[in-house]
Amino acid sequence: MCPRSFEKIIGGAERITAFVAGLVTIIDLPIVLYQLSDLKTAKYDRSTQLLVMFDQEFYSGSNQTVTHALEHEGPLLKKNGGRITEEQLGDYLDVMESLSDVYHRGVIDKKMFADWEGRYIEEAYNNKEVREYIFEQQKDDLETYTHFEAVAKQFIKEK
Repeated sequence: MCPRSFEKIIGGAERITAFVAGLVTIIDLPIVLYQLSDLKTAKYDRSTQLLVMFDQEFYSGSNQTVTHALEHEGPLLKKNGGRITEEQLGDYLDVMESLSDVYHRGVIDKKMFADWEGRYIEEAYNNKEVREYIFEQQKDDLETYTHFEAVAKQFIKEK
């Protein structure tokens, strides 16, 4: 086989390889676009599931009492003439911290989070007794409720 024939064969093979690679790319593009769309749907579904779960936490047991107490003006804690104990407030804020942590990690969609939980986070953070409680807890551990505070400040700032 002469070198010129060999170059023709190699050149032809390169063109065929380039053609096949281009064809595969064109065929794969719709599949990739569908998968990207499916990822968005999966995040929406995951966000919904998590938000429903957290809503159940806020509206059950002592957390429901705290949720309602925060919605009404007046004292919050029993020591100030309110309806809840510091332990109940701590449990409620633990759920808020977990929710804020999940949001902070990007697991929950921002708009859905704001629509479902934004008001509750702001109500809690804007309550003087809640802030005082957090301040007291942070004397022992500076990291206590930091995700909750960061998310609340972000929401208030973006209003």
